[in-house]
Amino acid sequence: MIGSAFLQPGDFSELNEYYARDRASRLPSATVREDVEQAWLRAARAEHRKRRRAGWVETVLGGLLVTSSATFLVIDSQQRPSSRTFPLAQSTAFGAIGASGLALGVVFVATDGPLESALHAYERGAGRVVTPTQTVSLVPFFAPASGGVVLGLGGRF
Repeated sequence: MIGSAFLQPGDFSELNEYYARDRASRLPSATVREDVEQAWLRAARAEHRKRRRAGWVETVLGGLLVTSSATFLVIDSQQRPSSRTFPLAQSTAFGAIGASGLALGVVFVATDGPLESALHAYERGAGRVVTPTQTVSLVPFFAPASGGVVLGLGGRF
């Protein structure tokens, strides 16, 4: 688990593709901005959940590894050197790995990821907070069809 979040940095390429598709559709710029903001908000929230989940798992597993390593060190220190079951170097190494996992988990839980940080910076720069849209906008449309016209509803949900 250690460092797994470093292997998956914030994926801005998906947002860039979303923005390019919206711009190519020739939608009004306010609609494009709102669509991209909503996509960005969804991506930031998903990143937030993944980062917190990984952080808590890392914290718990790192804490367990540190605790078990310390327990083995205490038990082995009370035995004669010839009858030690777990070498000092291995116990120390596991303790160091556990401590780094514990520290990394705390960082993941306490901080924002790249997408979330960028969204907060954007909100500060724009002077407004991006909130999820709760409205449904339906627009009727007509489309020519062989032998007549198709009437339908389209919109954003």
